[in-house]
Amino acid sequence: MKRTLVAALLFMLLLQSTVLGFDGLRKGFVVGGGLGVAATAKWSVDVPTNMISNIPGGATDESNVGVGGHFLIGYAWDEYNMIVYEGNGCAYTSDVFNDETSDDLSGKSAQSFGGATWYHYFGPLGKSFFSVVGVGAFAWKVKGYEMNDPGTAYIVGGGYEFAKHFQAGVYLSGGKTSDKITLPDGQTESIDFGHMHVNILVTAVAY
Repeated sequence: MKRTLVAALLFMLLLQSTVLGFDGLRKGFVVGGGLGVAATAKWSVDVPTNMISNIPGGATDESNVGVGGHFLIGYAWDEYNMIVYEGNGCAYTSDVFNDETSDDLSGKSAQSFGGATWYHYFGPLGKSFFSVVGVGAFAWKVKGYEMNDPGTAYIVGGGYEFAKHFQAGVYLSGGKTSDKITLPDGQTESIDFGHMHVNILVTAVAY
């Protein structure tokens, strides 16, 4: 009986905190996520010789279309501004790294921005344009290859909240990653990769 009362009390407290956390006003705790298309997903690198597997010497770049998505979690200090941690990335198939003799997942790539992002809304709830700006780190992984070291990144964008809790936006993310190559003399050198992607996303945000 005592355990049942304790469990009921804890449930009521959890329910109350959840209701207080999501009161329908864009103020306080916020969490959301969205999906869409990566209209452009690009990477580029300039290496002196063919020292990275699958990449010829000189400048190499690749641009693809893929699937985009993001998630965010953070805090809104009023109905017009919120600061969140955002992961904004895309997945696509790289033609450069695609080995047709390997498995079906060969060449599958994912790149993403992760960092602090500021959302500013210009109008009332459910009918407002918004802007996005943030800084963080960029990551890139190709199946079958060691993940690059992350580097600095940025994100900018904007869109429209067309209904309460629902919005559509365009996000431009860019940054760099790095990989270490071994030179003929045995020393290692860090090579920087440039990255950029444009995501068009529809997002649901709880607040």
